Amino acid sequence: DPAATNGIKTIEPYAGKVSILCGPEGGLSAGEIDAACDAGFTRISFGPRILRTETAAAAFVAALQVIWGDMG
Repeated sequence: DPAATNGIKTIEPYAGKVSILCGPEGGLSAGEIDAACDAGFTRISFGPRILRTETAAAAFVAALQVIWGDMG
């Protein structure tokens, strides 16, 4: 979420499942963001980078692996 104030390093490591929601080109609507937050999602920003839908989830998983996993 380009408007999010949290970065990936601000999320606490989680031993269970992690769900990633990647929006369509042009981003999620305000209502969709509110619904995601209500469902327990945390808004995260990749900083100034705007990633394509096809690569955003893979980039996020790779970043989590570096920070939390065995690649760090």
